[in-house]
Amino acid sequence: MVCLLLISSFSFIFLALIGYFSGPVTSMYVAFVFDILNFLFSKDGTVFVPWYTLLEIAGGFIYGITLYRNSSLWVKNPLADTVLKCAVCKTLINVLINICGNSTLNIYLYDVAKNGIWVYMLPRIIKNLTLLPIEIAVLVLIITFVRKEKQFSVWLNK
Repeated sequence: MVCLLLISSFSFIFLALIGYFSGPVTSMYVAFVFDILNFLFSKDGTVFVPWYTLLEIAGGFIYGITLYRNSSLWVKNPLADTVLKCAVCKTLINVLINICGNSTLNIYLYDVAKNGIWVYMLPRIIKNLTLLPIEIAVLVLIITFVRKEKQFSVWLNK
């Protein structure tokens, strides 16, 4: 059961870009729709649990609140600002949503506590902390690329 729940993907990029361009409210709506569509088109035959949708909405809020606005709010250097925003964003998502939220919800719903919580939690913690620098690097590269393309298209249209 634990191995089935250790799936990683790069679908976070889509939601992060929505949060980057549109802010927290739009990214919360998109996270809601994305989660519903993901459930409708998944073939694993699971039951719909709205608590997972609420966690996705919270993740959309975190993406929107940390990545929105192109101004350097935290650091003067744009690249350092992007790295810091992406690091804070993905750390909050991985720790609060993936490790704490999803794991607690899975323990409650699937009653995996009978085998010991750490037997279930340890692989999830290792997976999320191992993927954290990779996800931060991917997010920094994509947001830096999008920012450069956005500046280039503004320059072309003048």
